[in-house]
Amino acid sequence: MTQAAADVGVRVMVVGASARDIVLGHVYDIPLRRATADVDFAVAIHGWNAFDSIVQRLLEDPRFIMPRDVAHRLYYKADTTTHSIPVDIVPFGPGVGGPKFRWPNDPEVEMNVEGYPDAARAASQVDVGGTVIDVLDTPGLALLKLFAWNDRHAATRKDASDLYTFT
Repeated sequence: MTQAAADVGVRVMVVGASARDIVLGHVYDIPLRRATADVDFAVAIHGWNAFDSIVQRLLEDPRFIMPRDVAHRLYYKADTTTHSIPVDIVPFGPGVGGPKFRWPNDPEVEMNVEGYPDAARAASQVDVGGTVIDVLDTPGLALLKLFAWNDRHAATRKDASDLYTFT
């Protein structure tokens, strides 16, 4: 993912529960309460063609596949595993058209990326298995969790639980 983003000239960072697990578990050595099965990346794009280029570069690797039903999800299957890992790519920045946007190829799906540019400024570089990547640290994670909680607090309590973990 880092190479595909670099090839296109955009910044990529680990966000979501993956970032939470890396920061709390690996950086701060805090025991994890809930593991995640996917990896979430955010990319600061300057246009949808940049997003499409990143996806195409990833799909050149046969370990990645893209289902037709989710515009921002790929699956990665390592040679040594029997299952695939969902990989979500969340675009943000001026290229998506605003803090809330609809996908060009799937206008029924709306995403809220409010706070992503600010959260990106709080990302830390972390060595993950020999690859140095930007990972959202606790201030950025907390900011995005506040926006997520505001959007979906009636449907799930996981955002409030994650916010509590950061305190």
